[in-house]
Amino acid sequence: MAIVRMKKLTLIGLEEEKNAILKAIQKLGSVEIQDISELGQDELPSLETEPKSLQAKDDNIDEKLYKVKSAIDLLENYSQVKKGMFTPKPQVSLEEFNNVLKRQADLLSSADDCLRLQDMLNEFSSKRARIRASIDQLSPWQNLTMPFEAIGQTNTSRAFLGTIQSSSINELQDWLEEEEVLADLEIVSEYRDHTYCLIAYHVSSEEEILDRLRGLEFERISLSGLKGTARQLLDKYNKDLEALEKEEGQVVAAIKELVKVLDDLKILYDGLLIDQQKYEASQRILNTGRAFVLKGWISIKDHEKLKKALYEITDAVLIQFEDPDEDDKIPTLLDNPPLVEPFEVVTNLYSTPSQRDVDPNKVMAPFYFALFGIMMGDAGYGILMAIVGTIMIRKLKLKGTAKKLVGVIALCGVSTFIWGVLSGGWFGDLGERIANAIGLETAVIWFSPMEEPLLMLGFCFAFGLLHVLVGMGVKAYMDIRDGYIWDAVFDQGLWFLLIVGLLLLLLPTTAAVGKYIAIGAAIGLVLTQGRAKKGIFSKFFSGLLSLYNITGIFSDVLSYSRLFALGLSSAIIGMVFNILASMLTGAWYSIVFAVAIFVVGHVFNILINLLGAFVHTSRLQYIEFFGKFFEGGGHTFTPLTIKTKYIDLTN
Repeated sequence: MAIVRMKKLTLIGLEEEKNAILKAIQKLGSVEIQDISELGQDELPSLETEPKSLQAKDDNIDEKLYKVKSAIDLLENYSQVKKGMFTPKPQVSLEEFNNVLKRQADLLSSADDCLRLQDMLNEFSSKRARIRASIDQLSPWQNLTMPFEAIGQTNTSRAFLGTIQSSSINELQDWLEEEEVLADLEIVSEYRDHTYCLIAYHVSSEEEILDRLRGLEFERISLSGLKGTARQLLDKYNKDLEALEKEEGQVVAAIKELVKVLDDLKILYDGLLIDQQKYEASQRILNTGRAFVLKGWISIKDHEKLKKALYEITDAVLIQFEDPDEDDKIPTLLDNPPLVEPFEVVTNLYSTPSQRDVDPNKVMAPFYFALFGIMMGDAGYGILMAIVGTIMIRKLKLKGTAKKLVGVIALCGVSTFIWGVLSGGWFGDLGERIANAIGLETAVIWFSPMEEPLLMLGFCFAFGLLHVLVGMGVKAYMDIRDGYIWDAVFDQGLWFLLIVGLLLLLLPTTAAVGKYIAIGAAIGLVLTQGRAKKGIFSKFFSGLLSLYNITGIFSDVLSYSRLFALGLSSAIIGMVFNILASMLTGAWYSIVFAVAIFVVGHVFNILINLLGAFVHTSRLQYIEFFGKFFEGGGHTFTPLTIKTKYIDLTN
């Protein structure tokens, strides 16, 4: 089907030309390089010299990437150009790309400046936090006129600061007056149910006073090391903050001045990233003092492109292609039509097809398309899905898995629209309301699942049975392709006949024919399903027990009732939001709230049902469909290619 045939590649070239060759391979993006350390000696060509250590890595490349990335993150915070939701990566020509890389030293110097300025900002932040903590600590004491260094002890007196619950301060004051102890209490301030105070007393009353303070849960506060009054210190800290903000403003101005190199730093980052990818590829290559050996995989359609690209660089290169061996782990490259390609993401979430497998995407895609649409079941939702998905793909210039996933949503928006039109679903029951308002009997073209649930349930089961039978048909195709014709007849053909026979039994006009077909198929299954067993009794009983598998098939079919359940839930939730919105009428603000309920409600319904439809449609593919024929177990073809983070490289 759509699995591309692969060839084993052996490439031998001169060490001095290795970098240019790897660069050409990376630009072509069609060669998966195997790790030479994972290959046996019999898979490597004989060399006259001993293999030498792999090429030395640029020791600074990781440091450079970190440095440039940190600079980019800093400058983006101060850039006036803000990226929108649908802002694509900027496209950069190869000429501009190379010109920027020539200025690598200057740009790295700018990145160093960014890191230095970032360190200064971090230091300012730490200083500011410490100063503000000191201000918070001293603020309750700003009315205290006594310098902090004067608070302490002498030979005959003691003084200290502390806090007490405001509810207990009167009790403390009354006690000091009644007991006539040699002490003085000064209330400085009150804050959050606490009273901040200074207490001084004669040493002769110390034990009595301390016992009373403990009973009132007085908390002593130490501000040792401070000199001057609280007000003097607060003024100093505020001046320090002002000076700090002035310095920080100068640093921010310097950062904003460096924003002009932001775009070039992004280009440099991607250039370093490409070099890193190339280096990692070189680590999988066998190196000698004068030559290198590269082993890998390439699709048959890219043979000539590789030869042309490399021979433009040098004639001193050996390129050899071989057919895979039976035990080779061949990477899988899929080549499907544009309408099928997005659905590859669904298959890959389950398992990647192997080279000896069958690509299920062309068969699976139409069913996924239809099942998803039935589950969503709303024409209005389908239009939004298709439009938003298409805009995202085009504006964001999505690639890879993200492009395929959004492509699935956009395509399934079409099937959602089709089913919604047939069943009359337009933003819940809004279509029906509009149809009635303009004098039409109904917005339904075929039938409404809500009004005819049994018909909908029967339709779901019929669609599910077709899906299961197609899965069995694919398995029969695989058996015939591999030369197991009788296995296809016995293991799929007879089951197909049994199911058809049982279905014909349900119709009075075909019941007689159905009975003979079902009985004949059942006898055939009993006689053939145990053919791998030894002994006639084992063969017979194994074949007889195999008839129980019919329950599994019909159990699979029953699973398709989820089509009805999800489609119904989508319609009902949409209807509920329409009812809530329609209840708000009259004043202009009621209309605003009604519109808000309608929009937010239906957006919520779309999102929650998108998730449900994706999960349950995928589940039907994985269990009921793939379970009939698909084994998977392959690994995706991952060629050395140019992967960038910030730019799209053209030419």
